[in-house]
Amino acid sequence: MWCGERNESGAQAEGATMADDKVYNIFITHRWKLDPDYIQLEQMLNSVPGFKWKNHSNLQHDPTIDPNHDDGFRQLLGDITEQIHGADCLLTYYGLPPEYRMWVQESMEIAEHHKIPII
Repeated sequence: MWCGERNESGAQAEGATMADDKVYNIFITHRWKLDPDYIQLEQMLNSVPGFKWKNHSNLQHDPTIDPNHDDGFRQLLGDITEQIHGADCLLTYYGLPPEYRMWVQESMEIAEHHKIPII
């Protein structure tokens, strides 16, 4: 089964396989910048024969937005929510430093709220 494949009721489709022409919209959790693990994950996805995907993660944000202040946190959370909402699944990986784990948790909660599979 591949991310985002659902039946008429919105539940994950049983026994679904990768469609030839389907482009999977994937949000990858990140550090707000490129890092070796993120790049390796992108390369792995790109190396799968016949797998087409679109990256819904936007690593860039306005550097004047301070996530440590309420307004900045809400702005970035809104941006992430918008990116995740358009995704077929959320893909996360281990190895993010502690200061980013809160954002991963927030991302996972957003995905769960919108019934987006987490891998």
